[in-house]
Order: sequence, then structure tokens, then C-alpha cells
Amino acid sequence: MADTPHVPPSSFGIVYPEGYLVAVIDDPTHAEQAAAALRAEGIADDAIKLVSGPDAVTYADNLRNRARPGQKMLQQLFMDELSFQQEYDAQVQQGHSLLNVRVENVEHAHQIVALLVPYQAHGVKYYGRWIVTDMEGVS
Repeated sequence: MADTPHVPPSSFGIVYPEGYLVAVIDDPTHAEQAAAALRAEGIADDAIKLVSGPDAVTYADNLRNRARPGQKMLQQLFMDELSFQQEYDAQVQQGHSLLNVRVENVEHAHQIVALLVPYQAHGVKYYGRWIVTDMEGVS
């Protein structure tokens, strides 16, 4: 793997990951299995971004550092996004995996959440156009 993981331009952490479901999975093996299950259900490879271990820390750092000063100011104005990013940062520091899945809408997000239940996903949020929906416990 390259020194810097590829970062899709619309993925988690660049101010607001509209159209993405973001989940934390503690066990990297479960995270890999969850990504495989999503692919088996027809989710395209380019719609799934899984980062684990040191790559997850590097990924989160790269996303944070890529934000321009204006974007960082907007994140601070919208404290929910900042607190979510801090939550995800803390999770990757503990060695947990982040699974980002591009979804079509909130109904599609519900379908994805149901697929993630067996893999003990938590901290699950759907980033819609104007609102972040906490998907914790939703299936």
C-alpha cells in the first residue's frame, strides 16, 4: 500500500460527507467481512472506503489536513460535524476501522445499516443534504 491512502474527494472529513454512511467497526476482521458483505449485495467497490489500523489514522490526519482554513472555520461553526470528526478520530486512534459507504438516500442508508448489524458496527451516521442522521440501533 502507498504511504498515503487514496482519499476520494467527497469522502468523510472534508467538511461534510454528503451522501455517505459512516460506521465504526472495532475488529478489523469484522470490518473486512462487512465490506465484503456489502460488495456481495451489489455495492460498487468505489462506493466503499474501508480504513483500518495505522492507515485509518493516516487517512483521518490527511482529511483533516486537507481542509482549507475556510473549511475548518465552517466545521467549527457546525459543531456537530466537528464532534463527529473528533469521535471518529478517537476511534481510529484505538485501532478501530472506519467504513464509509456512498448511499443514494436515507432509505438506502437503512438497508446498509441492516447489513452491518452482524459486524457490530457502531457510531453509524448518515450524512444527508442538510442533516446528519444518527443510525445507531436502526436496522
